[in-house]
Amino acid sequence: MARQPIENLQGYGQTSSPSAAPIDSFTGAPSVPRETPATQLAQALGTMSGAVARAGERAKAEREELSKKKAIGYAASFKGEQGEFLDSVKLGETYADLSQTVVATIVEDKYKNEYYNATFERLNKLDDDVKGDVVALENLFDSIISEANKATQGMDFVNSGAVQGARSAINQMRREFSEFRDTETRNLAKANTEANVYNILGKVDLNTNDGQVSAVALVNDLNEKLIATSPFTKTEDKQQIVDALIAYNKLNPTSNAVSLIKKVPWLQSK
Repeated sequence: MARQPIENLQGYGQTSSPSAAPIDSFTGAPSVPRETPATQLAQALGTMSGAVARAGERAKAEREELSKKKAIGYAASFKGEQGEFLDSVKLGETYADLSQTVVATIVEDKYKNEYYNATFERLNKLDDDVKGDVVALENLFDSIISEANKATQGMDFVNSGAVQGARSAINQMRREFSEFRDTETRNLAKANTEANVYNILGKVDLNTNDGQVSAVALVNDLNEKLIATSPFTKTEDKQQIVDALIAYNKLNPTSNAVSLIKKVPWLQSK
C-alpha cells in the first residue's frame, strides 16, 4: 500500500477551537453589612423590648395566680343564707380579672366538696337496718340527687359541682354498705350454722348407736342446705360445723359430740 502524506492522515494537521469562554468578571465574596451605632442601638432596643414583654407576661401571670388564690379563699369562706349560692356570676363580678373558665372551676369545686361532705355525713349516720336494705338505700340515693338538682337549678356550675359531689359520696358509701351487708350476712350464716348444730345435738343421744346414726343423717341434711344457701366455701362450712361440735362438747362434756367429726362422711371429704 502506498504511503499517504502525513497531512492527509486523520487527526494530523487539524486544529481545534476551545469551547470554554473566558471569565468576563470576578464577583468576589458577598458583602458583609457593617455595624453602625444605629444598628447596634436598634438591636439593643429589640432585646430590651423582648425582655420587657416577658417580664410583663410574668407579672400578669403572677397577678392572675394571686387573684385566683384570693377567689378560692373567698369562695371557701362564703356562707350564704338558706338556699343562697355563690354562682359564677357573683364570683366573676368580684374577681373580674379572672377568666370565665377559672371562675367556673372554682365554683364547681366549692360545691363538689360541700355536697360530698354533706352527703357522706348524712349517709354515715344511717341505722344498720337501713344499710342492710338495698331497695331503701337506692331510693334514698335517688332522692339525694333529686334534692341537689332542685336546690341548684339554673346555676350550671353550682349544679354540676353539687351533683358530682353527692354522687361521689353515694358511690363510696354504696361500696361500704355492700361490704357491711356481706359481713352481716356471713355473721348471720355462721350463727345459724352453729344454732342448727346445737339443735341437732339436743335432739339425739350420742351415747347410743341410734342417736349417732340420727345425728350423722341430720348433719348431712344440714350440709345439703349449706351447699345451696351458704355464703361460705365448702371448706369454711365444714370448719364451722367442726367448731360448733367442739363448742357444744365443751358446754356438755358428756355429750360425746366430738365423736361425730370422724363419723360424718361429709366432714371427712375433700
